[in-house]
Amino acid sequence: MGAIGKGVAWGAAGLLLLAGCTAGTQSTPSATPTDVPTPTVSQLPTTPVPPPVPGSAEETVDAGTPSPAKSVDVKKTASVSSGLEVNLASIKGIQAQATNPGEISGPAIAVTITVHNRTGKPVELDNVVVTATDSANQASSEITGPPASPFTGSVAQGAKANGTYIFRMDAGVRSNVRIVVSVGPQFPDAVFTGRAG
Repeated sequence: MGAIGKGVAWGAAGLLLLAGCTAGTQSTPSATPTDVPTPTVSQLPTTPVPPPVPGSAEETVDAGTPSPAKSVDVKKTASVSSGLEVNLASIKGIQAQATNPGEISGPAIAVTITVHNRTGKPVELDNVVVTATDSANQASSEITGPPASPFTGSVAQGAKANGTYIFRMDAGVRSNVRIVVSVGPQFPDAVFTGRAG
């Protein structure tokens, strides 16, 4: 064999050897990774929250409502609180004239109320409320025209104040009326019953 033939033979042998090595070193495909289970979130506790403890600083305390005063005759004085007295200075029948929408002219009673303050401090009168019920137990509507003159401002310690209120009321239902005077939410009502006008 010549020199050229030997070179070709050695080249072919080298290619076969390289091919065998390459085939032997090919990597095996990796296995598919196993699925990882998704972690579950534990449920939150469902124990109910207890109510606030009574007597806590956030608790609202009911101040309560003053007890109503016992009714007295229309000619007597009602003591609604220590040092605070209310009486009906006069109660008479009049012919009232309506002045505002919803009011009805006609027979009425004019009630003049006196508040005597001996509580030791001024008493506000802006919130005084007066109502009247006739002998048939029907509420009477108020008329604001003359000679009505409601309480305003305050009454000083040791002083008296007067206010006049007009209520629409026929003459036939005045034998046993009920007049309720509320000086303020901090005082019991003064209640008067009897004949009017």
